[in-house]
Amino acid sequence: MTTPIHRRRTKRRAELVPPPNFDTLPNSAILRPEACAALLGIGLSGFWRLVDRGELPTLKMSARCTGILVADVRRFIAAKTAA
Repeated sequence: MTTPIHRRRTKRRAELVPPPNFDTLPNSAILRPEACAALLGIGLSGFWRLVDRGELPTLKMSARCTGILVADVRRFIAAKTAA
């Protein structure tokens, strides 16, 4: 009888990729948190920290779906670059 081999499982992190056409998106377009975080160059935890602080407003599209208006992302980027 052989003993089973225990392997430690590790979670693979998905790579965050910004939308390639951000400059051409209308202000009314909605981004998902992953795309917004990639666009800002931060991780998801940093994104949610900004939301908790009230620096980045979100839209609750359903119980488990959150989005961010492109206009709000552009406003946030402009405020950070001006400061």
